[in-house]
Amino acid sequence: MLAARCTMRTLLFILCLPFLSGPALAAEADLVLENPLFRYTISPDAGNVAFVDRASGTNYLHATGRAPCAVVRAQGKELAATAATLAQGRLTLEFGPNGIKAVLKTEVHPSFITLTVESVSGGDIDSLTFLNVPLTLKGTPDELFGT
Repeated sequence: MLAARCTMRTLLFILCLPFLSGPALAAEADLVLENPLFRYTISPDAGNVAFVDRASGTNYLHATGRAPCAVVRAQGKELAATAATLAQGRLTLEFGPNGIKAVLKTEVHPSFITLTVESVSGGDIDSLTFLNVPLTLKGTPDELFGT
């Protein structure tokens, strides 16, 4: 009788395992733009995650809380990017429930990455700031890594 109970509990656990692990496995992966020199990582909710010098492994992102990777200005208001996807060389940024979306073509080169605005849809915008990446670098000649 005891062995049957243990078997039933084990079977119940095995059957429930996909439901218990599903949300953890369904989490979206970060988006990565990288070349031999640096790696720029964006979260699916369009936040900056890391800006890493690949030679030293140093993350130069100035971590002061969530910083959106892009901002649009529309009708006098700044709207932060709220969603990001990367597929087939296209970085798509969404700006909240208003429907504004920007699509950027990405081209990776050995020493730089080119981003070209292919389209902006969902409303009239005054400006689009992408690569809104706060770094700890000062931009002085004595720094080993430059952006």
